[in-house]
Amino acid sequence: MNMFYKGFILFAAMVALLQSNSMSYASSPTPRYTYGYINKTGKIVIKPELEAAFCFSNGLAPAGVYNGKEMKYGYLNKGGNFVIQPQFEDAQKFSENLAAVDIGNKCGFIDNKGKLVIEPKYDAQYEVKSYFRLPNNEPDENPAIHFSIFSEGLAPVAVGDPSGLFGYIDKTGKFVIQPKFIAAHSFSQGLAAVRMGKKWGYINKLGNVVINPQFQAAGDFSENLAPVRIPGDVHFIHPFTHTEAYTDGSWGFIDKTGKVIIAPKFDGANAFSEGLACVRIIDPKEGYVVGYINCKGEMVISPRFGSGRSFSSGLAAVRVFTKEWGIIPNQKWGYIDKTGQIKIKPTFETVGDFSDELAIFGVFSMKLTGTMH
Repeated sequence: MNMFYKGFILFAAMVALLQSNSMSYASSPTPRYTYGYINKTGKIVIKPELEAAFCFSNGLAPAGVYNGKEMKYGYLNKGGNFVIQPQFEDAQKFSENLAAVDIGNKCGFIDNKGKLVIEPKYDAQYEVKSYFRLPNNEPDENPAIHFSIFSEGLAPVAVGDPSGLFGYIDKTGKFVIQPKFIAAHSFSQGLAAVRMGKKWGYINKLGNVVINPQFQAAGDFSENLAPVRIPGDVHFIHPFTHTEAYTDGSWGFIDKTGKVIIAPKFDGANAFSEGLACVRIIDPKEGYVVGYINCKGEMVISPRFGSGRSFSSGLAAVRVFTKEWGIIPNQKWGYIDKTGQIKIKPTFETVGDFSDELAIFGVFSMKLTGTMH
């Protein structure tokens, strides 16, 4: 699922470290993040005691609690209290007054009181490859799993797990676009990215293809532009091995007719938000770094961050390099404003976007689930 307890590379490094330890456990130790929320000054308003968390929407946020056997999800208010008790196998944020929840390995939708509005009968989750590539230039095989989210009155859902096709339902649960896509995004600005065969294109709300499938990957439209990965060999000098390498596609931006507006020259790209888009480039000295462009494709915040997220409420989360090195390069997350200035100091292990004036942050911790002997 698209949530933060999955962690970053440090998770795998800590697992390897623990497995190499000479002590044995009745069951394996479990390194993981716990989550809380900060406000726009960086002040902690909900302590990092949650095992899973999502962003707030309409005053509620999905959050998970481990009961000793499995994770259950409910919904928090801004006071940090569960107003819909943890009972679901999975949960997504509210959008258009409905939220996707998993019950019995099927997806349905609830209202903000926790009442089931659309019966759980869909296979809600699906896998899409990361927009970014791994440091060794291989495609990221760790999928981001997206939930069904209502947008513009429709939500993408799948039927026929585990290899079901996607269609779109309305708020009564009726299919208005029949399942025929390998993968599908929510609608944005009247269009939705869908995968047909091995390529991505865009459909309108009638289900008609308006931009033919031709992209290796595609993002959502925002501010009349969408990030797409366009096929074509790109040769460069690898920043880590200093040898010649290539990728088989670059990211650029198209308009709603499919015309390329910003040329494909980025190694990764996010959708525009508040006039700026986070993009990744390959710097010969620094390696993979991210910066921010405007709608003309001009770099307005220089690429100098290890990772970055989209702007929200005037702030964007960025991962800042430090000179300290351990198992992996020491990078912490903080927030910048639209001039690129640090507004919340980089002190966090992982963070999310601001939504409803709050943002998720994670603290890496250790939980020994068995008895040491």
